[in-house]
Amino acid sequence: MNEIELKQRNHYTRISMIMIIIGLIFLFYVGLSLSYSTKRFHQQVHSITRIWE
Repeated sequence: MNEIELKQRNHYTRISMIMIIIGLIFLFYVGLSLSYSTKRFHQQVHSITRIWE
């Protein structure tokens, strides 16, 4: 394998790793956001049911 192919392979490997890290951070953020909004929704539903009782 010549030097240009090796540099290109290393470049693609670095880009792939960065994309994986960004993807994992995004999924973690979406999960936290979904968890927070679900918790808030349940609190609102619980407070509405108290009003109706």
